[in-house]
Amino acid sequence: MEAQKDLAIVIKSIQFAERHRIVTAITQNHGIITAMAKNAVQSKRFGGALDLFIASDWILQFKPNNELAFLSEAQVRQSFDQLRKNFEKFSLASVFTEFLLRVGPQNQPCPEFFQLHANALYALNENTACQGFEVFFLNSYLMKLLQLSGNQPQLGSCLHCQIALETLDPQSEINCLIADAGWICPSCRSQSKILIQESRAQGFTQSFFKVSQQALLEIGLGLVTPIRRIILSPPPALNSAEARDRQTGFFRWIEGLFIYHIPGFDQKPMNSLRFLGLDSGLTKATDCL
Repeated sequence: MEAQKDLAIVIKSIQFAERHRIVTAITQNHGIITAMAKNAVQSKRFGGALDLFIASDWILQFKPNNELAFLSEAQVRQSFDQLRKNFEKFSLASVFTEFLLRVGPQNQPCPEFFQLHANALYALNENTACQGFEVFFLNSYLMKLLQLSGNQPQLGSCLHCQIALETLDPQSEINCLIADAGWICPSCRSQSKILIQESRAQGFTQSFFKVSQQALLEIGLGLVTPIRRIILSPPPALNSAEARDRQTGFFRWIEGLFIYHIPGFDQKPMNSLRFLGLDSGLTKATDCL
């Protein structure tokens, strides 16, 4: 086995047997991989490099026909230590990680996914005023994750009449469709009810969500702005209870897109969401029959 070097960010780490650790990470060159770190428990050999959110240089070995790699060395490059000192930051980073684990490519290069996650953790770690902006940060990250996975919804115009989002009344209520990954304007909804007929998608009780025009414009801004910039300098208008309510409603639609369009996403609940005060749309299969 030839040793290979890669930059990795830990997204899951569990103890195996009495002395070993099994670590899952998003890497720069190999996508999401899982590696065995022998004799890592109660050992100074890895120096904290196997803790959650740590970015470090790994020395890996891969065996043919074996998805489990073997980690021989790891040297910390970035600790993101502020994430473990602040509950809101830790909770948000945990949700990032839980979504990434379900969407990121396994054992294949995905530098864009790695860069998004690394930049999001860096910006969150450096941000001094996270509280109040968590849901907007999350929605911005998730929209970029949908974009990278090839499932970006259409935000610019109505799916039916193609009217531009910017031309609608800011107070207008828009129907966001899960199955069609887009939205329809109030006029089209009233003219063609078939566009919003409810169909029980797996894990759902409805196929569309109502959001405001302003929420769509806000998240469009989050999609086109680099994650470091949007988190470090969020628009002041987003720091209000009303803005959080808008973004919370929009999150439910984004989660619906993940569940409906990404196979296997709904196999288990999203446990980390409860720390942000968000309810997951995931339900047991029996609840949808």
